[in-house]
This record gives sequence, C-alpha cells and structure tokens, in this order.
Amino acid sequence: EIKVDNRDPQIWRDDGGHKYKITAITPGKHQLVAKAVDKAGNVLVNSVEFVIHALTPPEITEYPPTLRQEEILTVKGKTIYPDSKINIWLQREDKEAKSTILKSDGQNTFTFTADEKLEDGIYKLWAEVVDKRGAKSEPSEKITFTVERPVLLRIGSRVAGFLAVIIPLIALVLLLIYLSWHWWYKFATMRK
Repeated sequence: EIKVDNRDPQIWRDDGGHKYKITAITPGKHQLVAKAVDKAGNVLVNSVEFVIHALTPPEITEYPPTLRQEEILTVKGKTIYPDSKINIWLQREDKEAKSTILKSDGQNTFTFTADEKLEDGIYKLWAEVVDKRGAKSEPSEKITFTVERPVLLRIGSRVAGFLAVIIPLIALVLLLIYLSWHWWYKFATMRK
C-alpha cells in the first residue's frame, strides 16, 4: 500500500518505508505500473489506471475589449483556490504566447498588469491556476482584445497612403499633358 506524505504531497511512501518522489502529473487518464523483483529474480508486475481531474480554471472578470497603444493593459480575475499561482498567457495574433506568473490574494482574486505598452494588433489572453500541491487547471476561456494606434497616427497613415496613390497619379497626368503638348507643338512646327 502506498500513501501520500501529508507534509509533501509529491512524496509517496510504501509500507516498507520506501519513499517515491512524484512529479506533477497533468490532468487526464494515467496508468501506474509497479514492478517487484525478489532476490531469486522472480518478477511481479501490476498496474492500475487512474484519472487526475483538472482544477477549476480561473475566471477573467474585467478586461478592456479595446485598448489604445499608449495605455497599459490591466486584467482582473478570480479563482476558487486561495493563495494559488495564476499563470497568465498573452498572445499577439500569430506570435508565440508569453506567460507571467502571479499569486491570488486573500479574496481569491488576481490582477495582471502588463510590464510594457503593447504594440497595435489583436491579442488573446487566458489563465491557468496552480495550487499549493502543483495541481493545474485547464486554461480559462480565451478573451480577445484589440490594441489600436493613437487617432493621429491612424489618420496620418491613411493620409500618407492616400497621398502615396494620388501624387504618382497627378505626376502621370501632368507627364501625359506635357508629352501631348510637346508632340502637338513639334507636329505644328513641322507642318509650317
């Protein structure tokens, strides 16, 4: 019979006093295989299937659906596990997700504030909870928000895009007028 050590849930002990260190196991179905070999070389193997249920994921309660580029992102949430670690994942469009670990407070709430201002684009954010034993939750529901450039930059880029099309078009029209006038003038001079 194997029992969990009350002081350290990652240590399991059998009836003979042997210690087994168990690393954190992900949620899902697992199989434990035990193999015993005596001094005569006889082998006995036994296994048992068990299921690790995931913790209840944290809930993100407050976030801005749209954020200006000069603002700092702040997200609030709650969990049912006191003094637990919260792993916040932030991902910009098709880039790799980055994680930040923070701790829930005494009221089982947490606040995530980004370290720096975010670039413009579409972002996804989600959270996972890890309790004192190392047990994990499934990811929370992913929230999506947009970071927009300041209004003046948006207007400026639209005007620049508009001018990038109009100026070459005007130059082409003026060139055509000049060439038409030039050929008409040469033709008129040759005719005289």
